[in-house]
Amino acid sequence: MNRKDFYLPAAALALAILAPSCTKDGGEVTPGGSIEQPVNPPASDEWKFDEDKAETLVFTKAEAQYIGDDIGDGSSDHWIVTLSGGADGEELALELSAVFNEEQKTDLSLLYATYRTQSSASDYSAGTFGPGESYKLDAPNEPRYIPQGTWLKLGTDGAIDYLYMGSVEVSETGISGILVGDMFRKRNFRYEGAIDIVPVQIHRVPNSNITSDVSFDGSHFTSVSVEDLGDSFFAGTGAYKALKVKATSGDVSLSKKGYDYYFSGTGDFIQIYLFVSPDASADAVPVGEYNAVELGAHGGPVKDDLLPFRYWPGMPDQFSEFTGCWYIGVKDGKWDEYARLAGGSVWVSLGTDGKRVLTFDMFDCNEPANKVSGSIVLDN
Repeated sequence: MNRKDFYLPAAALALAILAPSCTKDGGEVTPGGSIEQPVNPPASDEWKFDEDKAETLVFTKAEAQYIGDDIGDGSSDHWIVTLSGGADGEELALELSAVFNEEQKTDLSLLYATYRTQSSASDYSAGTFGPGESYKLDAPNEPRYIPQGTWLKLGTDGAIDYLYMGSVEVSETGISGILVGDMFRKRNFRYEGAIDIVPVQIHRVPNSNITSDVSFDGSHFTSVSVEDLGDSFFAGTGAYKALKVKATSGDVSLSKKGYDYYFSGTGDFIQIYLFVSPDASADAVPVGEYNAVELGAHGGPVKDDLLPFRYWPGMPDQFSEFTGCWYIGVKDGKWDEYARLAGGSVWVSLGTDGKRVLTFDMFDCNEPANKVSGSIVLDN
């Protein structure tokens, strides 16, 4: 992990989706997105503010999450402090780099210090605070922009001021400071009282939102394609090639713009990602049972297990460019219910009419898991 992993300040609860993510390891999501950098501050002799004297925001509640040394260099410990209860509903999130605790245990006394602006984007030394940033997080249908770092949510209209300059004082009696951000207004703030320790909260986008088993019979899918992807991982082993099976019902269609996929219509969509021998044909998918490929740390196949009669479970946390095995129920061109297919059985057999049939009996990544099962006639 590093200090850019997406920890969720309590103040962001109203701005984010909180649900079991079914991520690759059941832990933190690895965000697939980009950081929007804050506006560069003016030179010191250009400081001009609209207000003659900034008002002081007074908060009534303070919560702290101790994350610890997520960088791993022993220079500091990562904390997120959330202030809430402003007169107009304001909420303030502070991302602080505090003194390193060798025991890597929560010790609130080590948070008591003065914190100032980072000297650079990679400066996580003790006594600094992280700048506010808008994070683009991949999600079904469209990305979500989530605040992280140090930022203020205004109570009047919910606008976010991403803060990046100033100082913060944390002590036994409370928290105070003055900060400036993209809106270029002084943000004096004060909290008096104890700081409550709360569990670390990590933003998760559900990889499955189905709540019961889903099953399809052999006549449900009316449009089927099998795409030959060749050595899709550029492994260079000559041991496999990939076939992507896509099946739809209703009037669902799928298009691609750049790296992202877009649906139209209403119905169901299934994608099964198979590995076969290099000489196999998409017109004659090999008959047999396919087992889940061994996965690496980030959800991709391990090179040595890229072999025939394997399938690739759904890649965690990828929605705009979903890969592996997925079920997606589409309504008016939008994801409705969906499930990343994390495991189960896949096999191809010959029907009584001689046509190849792909049968899947898979499960999603919820706990307890829900089943997604059915069959797809591969031959016309």
